[in-house]
Amino acid sequence: MTETEADVVQFMQRTLCAVQRQSLNVNISEVTLSLLQRLVDASLITRKQHADAVPTLDVTRLGKAVYKGKYDEIS
Repeated sequence: MTETEADVVQFMQRTLCAVQRQSLNVNISEVTLSLLQRLVDASLITRKQHADAVPTLDVTRLGKAVYKGKYDEIS
């Protein structure tokens, strides 16, 4: 599971997006972090700061509802 921003970036670097990044001339890490910030701004995820650890990402109730709604539409 992806719990931190670094986990998400690492995951994205193993996807087709990472393969296409060279031809598109984009930095996958920057794009991923920008998109994570947009999810935070939309209140779909939150960053939880821990005293002695890297902040973790948590899906909000709204984020779960948005995902569930889209999933139900596909099924």
